[in-house]
Amino acid sequence: MALTDKDQADWTATPERSLPAGSVEHIALPVTEHVGAPPAEHVVDLRDVFRAIWNGKWLVLLATLAGLAYGLWNLHKTTPVFEAYMVVMPAGDSSMSSSGAGGTVNKIAQSFGISADDKGTDFFGRLEITIGSYALAERLQNKFGLLQKMHGGQWEEESNSWRRPGGSRFEVREKIRAFFNLPTWMPPSIASLSRYLGSAIMVSDIDLTDVKRISLQHSDLEMAGFILEKTYQEVTELLREQDRDRIERQRAYILSQLKQVRYQDSREVLLQLLTDRERSLMLTEDKGPYLGLVIDPVRLPARPESPNTNKLVVLPTTIAFILSAPLVTLFFLFRSEGR
Repeated sequence: MALTDKDQADWTATPERSLPAGSVEHIALPVTEHVGAPPAEHVVDLRDVFRAIWNGKWLVLLATLAGLAYGLWNLHKTTPVFEAYMVVMPAGDSSMSSSGAGGTVNKIAQSFGISADDKGTDFFGRLEITIGSYALAERLQNKFGLLQKMHGGQWEEESNSWRRPGGSRFEVREKIRAFFNLPTWMPPSIASLSRYLGSAIMVSDIDLTDVKRISLQHSDLEMAGFILEKTYQEVTELLREQDRDRIERQRAYILSQLKQVRYQDSREVLLQLLTDRERSLMLTEDKGPYLGLVIDPVRLPARPESPNTNKLVVLPTTIAFILSAPLVTLFFLFRSEGR
């Protein structure tokens, strides 16, 4: 039953009045906005970030100073090293190549299993490979006792053996290395000497020419010069002997083929190859410079090399700052939000 205009006016004027039976009250409810809307995203205020950086500036500064102190201590403990060097260039036509070997000569020579152009690897390429070889290290040890000269403090003449280092720090370090399956101490050997020579002796270009600079760094000035001089001397002799043995085998093979071949063209090629091998064999017998001509002999510097300050000082200082700055900033940010 609907309310009349009089009844509605009376109801509005008297709030305590109850509605007549069967009537319905229409009440306007307030509309709630953003019902079910997701919560606002958390936005980092840059002012909080800068405030956190400012609050932790002393911790960042202390960490950076600690990195700097560590780098300076490493710089103080660094052992001075001296660099001995020499300058070498290829020694002219010592590549043992066949003169005037045309295409026909090459084909006939290859049919006998012989290369008419016997250049092989270039001198400096062979030099770099042979410097780190076991054969050269063994040669240097047998001739000069290089291991005893380099590690004299660990060699015992009476027992004719190497003395193992001692001390609590050494033993702890060895146990740690053994726990992590890292190499532990081993007495110096021919293998370790070959690895040292291969990594310590550097061959570098000079102004993009055929001239090379061969250098070695060592904490002992005289030892640096001795190792470099004897190594170059013996590596060239080793290459000479290897070439001599190879050429003699080729020469013997050519002579054996000449006894069997009857074709005139083939015999002419074999005779030409034999002549080339005889000439190359004469070069190996020459006592002068072989393959490499020393322009500047071994030189010893008056002062040690400057240590790498970027690696020893700048790097740990930079790492300390880079690691400490974000960590300290995050710490103070979380601390401020927790309050």
